Amino acid sequence: MIKFYEDEHKYIDQTEQTWQGVTTWLKQFEPVKDWDKIAEKKAKKLKVSKQQILDEWQKENELAIIQGNMFHKERQIAVTGLESQNNLKIHVSNFGEDDKVYKFTNDFKLVPGIYCEHLVGLNSKKICGQPDYFEITTDWVLNLYDYKTVKEIKIDGHLNWDGTEEKLLQPFGSLPNTNYWKYALQINTYAYMIKRNNPKITLGKLAILHAIFKDGVHVETKTLEVPDLQHLIKNALK
Repeated sequence: MIKFYEDEHKYIDQTEQTWQGVTTWLKQFEPVKDWDKIAEKKAKKLKVSKQQILDEWQKENELAIIQGNMFHKERQIAVTGLESQNNLKIHVSNFGEDDKVYKFTNDFKLVPGIYCEHLVGLNSKKICGQPDYFEITTDWVLNLYDYKTVKEIKIDGHLNWDGTEEKLLQPFGSLPNTNYWKYALQINTYAYMIKRNNPKITLGKLAILHAIFKDGVHVETKTLEVPDLQHLIKNALK
């Protein structure tokens, strides 16, 4: 059994061992940045104080979290409030309680249907995560989507002083160090774990659903498909 405690954002198995979340696991492949120094350079360019830049970044981050939580909750309620959709059964997560309420799953085997924020994982690496939405069709095709509420999703990477594009670390060194590619790796990691535990599954559509807000109101959702990066995830897990 894997338990997820939301307040602490912690995954724990039956032996009380803590598992890594997917986003935490992927962090190790990002180049280290000195954000204090970056803020200082930007402040100098804009002729404002460094603290003003740091405050703006913090405000943007807090707003993204608030909007993200709201959008995720709305989407989850909209889907789990139904019994079926597109002729597929909606599977609701299991919850239990000890000293705190937790979400749990007894194994990672799945059947055709629709799943929202369902626990998926990889026993061999002690990695776990919760894709926002995925469906397994009756002919065992996996379509997986993850919601993002950031202000901007960038595909092309920052150019270094020598004109080269900033990349992620190996084995993802061919990919730009941008949020689009980090999200693509996150989605592909979820898909890889689902496929490893359910060999009949083949990949269908993998995509980011980018929720765009204006003045705190959700105005549009754009779909950004991501490529199949399963071979890179396999290499990284090795």
